[in-house]
Amino acid sequence: MAAGTLFALSALASLIWYAILGSLYLGQEFAPGILTLTDALYFSLVTIPTVGYGDIVPVSPTARLFVVSVILLGVTVFTTALGAIITPAAAGAFRQIMQRNSRLSMKKDHIILCGATSLALTLHQNLTARGENVTVIVKPGVAHSFPHDTDLLVGDAASEEVLIQAGVKQ
Repeated sequence: MAAGTLFALSALASLIWYAILGSLYLGQEFAPGILTLTDALYFSLVTIPTVGYGDIVPVSPTARLFVVSVILLGVTVFTTALGAIITPAAAGAFRQIMQRNSRLSMKKDHIILCGATSLALTLHQNLTARGENVTVIVKPGVAHSFPHDTDLLVGDAASEEVLIQAGVKQ
């Protein structure tokens, strides 16, 4: 996500720079003319998101084509930037939901083991060695020595919601 955000910010900064330089270069081809950096910045920031208040208007064909390019690039950069930032976050949330739902749907005839003591670890090792499906519930912040591939759920085993997530109904 960091690379996407960096790309989005650099693309937006480049677009703003393009719009400012272009509006200053073509300043006399607008009514009223864009003669200062402040006017160029204002015009650029109003044109890029296609707000366009109409107080500064391109009057020559060249200026109009420039404004069209700024608007098209603005829409493209904004949608690309939003996609670069939102897509990874949405994909991660979707993946978590799907993993949780698939874990719940696959739990049938399994054993729920609560705790992270040495007794719980030994019991987990013996049960999995016998081929039993085991789900382990460990309280948040409690260190444990369960293998990384353990079906592990972090939460309070006294919570009905956590037990449902662990598949207690199955």
